[in-house]
Amino acid sequence: SSDLSPLMAKVKAESPDAVLDFLTGPVHIVEAKGAASVQLGVPIVQTTDVTSVFRKSAAEYPNLYFVTLPPQGYPSINDAKLKAANADLVKAYKGDKDGIAQVAYGWDAVHVIAAAIEKSHAVTGVKLRDALETLSFQGTLSAFAYSADDHSGEKTVANPNAIGHFVNDKLEVVYWADGSK
Repeated sequence: SSDLSPLMAKVKAESPDAVLDFLTGPVHIVEAKGAASVQLGVPIVQTTDVTSVFRKSAAEYPNLYFVTLPPQGYPSINDAKLKAANADLVKAYKGDKDGIAQVAYGWDAVHVIAAAIEKSHAVTGVKLRDALETLSFQGTLSAFAYSADDHSGEKTVANPNAIGHFVNDKLEVVYWADGSK
């Protein structure tokens, strides 16, 4: 959709306290423009995306917040291990910082597999699977604690995400999932 103003007008008519979206990509910007055009007024919280999309959305609708992944919120990370993992990523990564969270997915995946290979001394088969299912690993996006019942590695670890907001074109973390600000 190129104009979400009609939808935002319907949302406004319902008098919400806030709007939470699960969209992805440039439609975030279209949503923000629509909210501004109908003077929605309430906060919009957008799901994860690249920071350039959030920056453009916030320029259109300043009462905009978004799920901030740890690499995006770095260096304002409270957890020392998570912060150290992100320091390593930030030091190594020479690309566009707006996409650093997407880079972190690959970074963590490669490092998890490398840790499992080191632990198992295998690159395939049962030994590697068993190593993965017992692996604890501090990544850039999260701590991971894999098990036979948890192949995401995130069921038993703390939520590492935050809520961010752009102020004067600077990303500020306003709330971490652990309750800190």
